[in-house]
Amino acid sequence: MAKENLKQISLIVPTLNASKNLPALFESLSAQTLPPLEILVVDSSSSDGTADLARKLGARVMSIPREDFNHGLTRTLAGKAARGDILVYLTQDARPAHPEALENLVSYLGQEKVAMAYGRQIAPPNVGPLATLHRLFNYTDRSYIFSYEDRHRFGLRTVFASNSFAAYHRQALEQIGWFPALPASEDVYAAARFLKMGYRVAYVAEARVFHAHALSLKEEFRRYLAIGRFYAAEPWILEEFGQVEGEGRRYLFFALRHLRRHPHLLPAFFLRSLVRYLGYRLGLLLGPRKAPSSRPLSSSQSRMITPS
Repeated sequence: MAKENLKQISLIVPTLNASKNLPALFESLSAQTLPPLEILVVDSSSSDGTADLARKLGARVMSIPREDFNHGLTRTLAGKAARGDILVYLTQDARPAHPEALENLVSYLGQEKVAMAYGRQIAPPNVGPLATLHRLFNYTDRSYIFSYEDRHRFGLRTVFASNSFAAYHRQALEQIGWFPALPASEDVYAAARFLKMGYRVAYVAEARVFHAHALSLKEEFRRYLAIGRFYAAEPWILEEFGQVEGEGRRYLFFALRHLRRHPHLLPAFFLRSLVRYLGYRLGLLLGPRKAPSSRPLSSSQSRMITPS
């Protein structure tokens, strides 16, 4: 990417009580070969000094009431406030694994009709083997650019994406109306909308971040409950790109092959898979739930803090 384009990139990090994550995150960001114009932190009224720490580290900070956080609307709020033409979303617990991560990710936006690019997530060594297995399945070592026609070959995998580390053309996000009020999977929604409009979505294996969750069974259930509710709210995605169960079967066969050498993990794997499936199915049955932050924030509810 040409040097004159460096100023176009805004990196956006939603946070909640992230003071333990920020020092290592900002250290890795400072080592990037492609530094962004700005780092914009949108903080959900943290109680551990996250906003002040982010400001000291050089970020621009937007504070919102904690109860108003919404995966879709909060990212939209931050995206509209950002200065760049390219918006990179990064979660607080994701950390670039190498200095070229941001540059490699953004470089794919220069390819024809690519509106969105997301990176490869690698499990850090402190998470369990099942979390590592999940990352190996979802994030392979081969990059690919998906188009709408790929749905016949890849099914729902075509719209798989993750805002844990993803870059967007701002203009393309504006064309789809940004992210709506969604409790989860706003990245999948955006990918599906882009593909329907004739854009392409890139998976960039050369842009790696450390990111994985060692979730409890209760947390897994809640996560997949939210995913089920997402698809209940956006049934057209399943109609256009295929059912979740197809990906579930692929993951089951993938996991069984990899767990042959670790048979003691099979009971935990099957239990976790059952919890995910039940959460997802219940989410579909319960249907969409109105997001608590669907109302727009007033000027008194959100405030911008710029670095000193």
